[in-house]
Amino acid sequence: QLDEMITVSNFLVRPFVAGAVAAGFFLLPEFGKLNTNRITVICNLTLGALAIIYGRRAQTSAASQSTMSETSQTSTETTSATEVGVSPLTLKIAVIAFGITVFAAMVTQSGWTRAISLGVGSSTYAFSLIVAIFILGLGLGGIWGARIAPRVSAPVALLGKTLLVIGLLCMTLTALLGYGPLLFYILLALGSEVSGSWNVLLAMQALGITLLIIMPTFLMGATMPLTLQVASRANFSAGRVVGVIYSINTVGAILGSL
Repeated sequence: QLDEMITVSNFLVRPFVAGAVAAGFFLLPEFGKLNTNRITVICNLTLGALAIIYGRRAQTSAASQSTMSETSQTSTETTSATEVGVSPLTLKIAVIAFGITVFAAMVTQSGWTRAISLGVGSSTYAFSLIVAIFILGLGLGGIWGARIAPRVSAPVALLGKTLLVIGLLCMTLTALLGYGPLLFYILLALGSEVSGSWNVLLAMQALGITLLIIMPTFLMGATMPLTLQVASRANFSAGRVVGVIYSINTVGAILGSL
């Protein structure tokens, strides 16, 4: 069940990035802010309704198989927890650390946006590029984390090391952002020499943003599958733990955006 959750999350990377780009480069210029918000609300309500309908059908289908697989699944989870030795306290610490990471990610994203806008401007297009590349980094990191997490014998240790490197990278980036305007000046000058077209200049802006934030966002994205892998090694209900982790992810993102 945890593997299925990770697979779905990885599948959603491309539409998330495409949505961020479409909002800034198509919806807002074509329909304006008010109509874009209306379209967003309609899409969210539609997707929510479809998710509820599909979830009920899937629950009904799974109910017929749950009795047959319950015994073997419980045995497998118990064995896994015994081998790895993930205690309830360790799981709680990992989940709390993940929630703090999500909160910090949204705080830093807001700060990075303001700092980077000094070099790329405060247009809707520049903001959309920042958001899209931020999401792209999270998604690629999630894919990478999902691939290596099952192969790691000590996911808690890897999660701790990942969080440590994220902190170091964010501190380094904070120091380097002061040189951001110079970086974008050089890239835009190169773009002007190559072509000078709007698309080329946007590509240069995207390159500069990627160079600045891709590594920390990549590792931030890896924390989700690593935390899920820690949860999978503990003797708890998979659905409950996944629900808690995704809830903390949502709450941390909301608080970090305020």
